[in-house]
Amino acid sequence: QVGHFYFAVIGHYHVATTESILEQYKRKRDSLVEGIKNDYQVIIPDGAFYLFLKTPVPADKFVKTLIKKGLAVVPGKAFGNYKNFVRISYAVSDAEIAQMVETLKDASKEK
Repeated sequence: QVGHFYFAVIGHYHVATTESILEQYKRKRDSLVEGIKNDYQVIIPDGAFYLFLKTPVPADKFVKTLIKKGLAVVPGKAFGNYKNFVRISYAVSDAEIAQMVETLKDASKEK
């Protein structure tokens, strides 16, 4: 009897925690997309914590530009047919999302 109660409490806690984490990722994603949507074409994969950005210059060059600015991204071609894209994760803090937006806005002006 006690074991079932314990399982129900732990199970409920786990579900609440998972929903909370999913909501946090959605908020981070939406914040990032909102901040850069005027500067980049964005592809948001289903069920992931990253997105693809179409680059204003060849992707390999853009990756180097972003790394120099302190933002690590991966060329999209490593993940399939995303030759002119970079993949960027939003599994970071809110402060890092804000910095990411500023860095990406700045980099979008470089041709």
